[in-house]
Formats: sequence, C-alpha cells, structure tokens
Amino acid sequence: MTAAPTPPTIPSQQVTVDSGNQVTPVWYEYFSGLVKMYKYLTTLQPLSDLQATLDSKSDLLRTINNQTGTTYTFALSDNGAYVRFSNASAITVTIPSNASVALPVGAQIDVFQKGVGKVTFVGAVGVSINSAGSWLSLSSQGAGGSWVKVDTNEWDFVGNIAT
Repeated sequence: MTAAPTPPTIPSQQVTVDSGNQVTPVWYEYFSGLVKMYKYLTTLQPLSDLQATLDSKSDLLRTINNQTGTTYTFALSDNGAYVRFSNASAITVTIPSNASVALPVGAQIDVFQKGVGKVTFVGAVGVSINSAGSWLSLSSQGAGGSWVKVDTNEWDFVGNIAT
C-alpha cells in the first residue's frame, strides 16, 4: 500500500504584513507555488475518463490477415496488421514500391509463418531492404518478423529470420 503524500511544509518564520497588505517574499513564493499547482491540476484529465479514452482507440485491436496462397504483395490494409502465411509450398511475398502501394513511412507489418512452406520476401524494383545478413526469409514454421517502412522505398526487416 502506498503511503499518503506529505503536505507541503509551511515556512515557520513570523508572518508580517506591511502597510500595503502584502505578504513577505517567503509566503509569496509559497502561495505562488500553490496557485501554479492548482492551475496544473485543473488541466489534468480525470482518471475516470482514462478507460473511455483507451476504449476509443481503434488501434488497440489489430487486423489479422490470413494468407494461404503461394504469392502475396503487401497492401495498404496491411499497415498495422498481423499477416499469417500458411501453405505446404514455399511462399513469396513482395514488398511493393511506393509508386504501386503508398504505405506511409512508419508503417509496420508483422508477419508469421504458420505453415511449413518457407516464407521469403522480395523487394519490388527500387525497394531497398535492410536486414541482418541481408536475410529475407522467416526461419521456420512458427517464426515471426516485422517490417517497418523507414523511407519512401526503404524497409527494415527484423525478427526470427534466415537466408
């Protein structure tokens, strides 16, 4: 259990008021601080609104895109999605150029190999791919990875990848 916060310390010096009804500098600083704190606290969103705000976020749930063919090209709808590949044969996934599919810079697409067919990625003409060892396949059934678009025609590929 968290201990209750301690109240602010009030200066212990003698409080004197001059003839102009002004407080001493120490008390002025103390009251100014209280006013600043009050103004700040009134800007905070009530905690009761927090859950409603979280519930209104559409990106809390991700789209699951199940692919069963042997070829696939990322689409605009794949931005933020989880794409699963399931086939007994090898699967080739094309990373499209910005001219053909204008995914925004910062787009992220997570991928997963559900089936035994090896999933290999290829960049369309003009697409640059950055990955460890220049590897462009998921390592095995049950492996996953993530694609992040870092520039107009440049992508980073990370995860459980292989040659």
